[in-house]
Amino acid sequence: PAEARQMVEKSLQTPRARKNLFLIEVSSKLQGDVSEIFNLFATDLDYAPFTLSGEKRKIGSATTDSVSGSEPVELRMTVMDDKSGTLKRWFSNHHAAVAAEDGTVGVPDAYAVRIKIVHAFVTQESNRGGYEDIGQFRPVNMEINLSRREDAMAELQMTFTQLDSFMKAPG
Repeated sequence: PAEARQMVEKSLQTPRARKNLFLIEVSSKLQGDVSEIFNLFATDLDYAPFTLSGEKRKIGSATTDSVSGSEPVELRMTVMDDKSGTLKRWFSNHHAAVAAEDGTVGVPDAYAVRIKIVHAFVTQESNRGGYEDIGQFRPVNMEINLSRREDAMAELQMTFTQLDSFMKAPG
C-alpha cells in the first residue's frame, strides 16, 4: 500500500501536457510571418509527426520487419476566419503559387510554408521545454463548410503536406 500511495502521489504531482496549449508559427517567402493570425484563429490541429512504412517478410518460419522509408506528414488545421477572408486569401495565394491558372507549376521556394508547432508551451515569449515539430509544407486543399441552419462561426479546414521527409525546416 505504501508503494502504491507513492506511485499515485508521483502521478498527481507530474505536470501533464494540455492539448489546448499549443503555439503555431507559420511563415513563407510569399507572405511572410503570419503566426499571430494563425494563433488567433486556429482551433484544432491534427497530424502524425512521423509515419514509417514497411512490410513483413517471411524468413523460413520466422517473420522480420523490413522498413522501407519515412512518409511525408499530412497536417490538417481547423481555423476560423475574419469577415474579410484573410486566411482564405492567404491559402488561395499559396495555392496559386503552386499551380498557376496558366497551367504552370511553381518552384517550392516560392510557395513553401514553414510550420512549427510547439506543444505545451509556457508562454509565447518563452516556449522552452515544450515538444516541437517543424517542417516545410505546401497547401493541398481548403474545405469550407457553410450552413444557413445555424448561427455559428465559420470554420475552414486547411490541409498541408510535407514537401519532403528528409529535411527539417531551418529554425
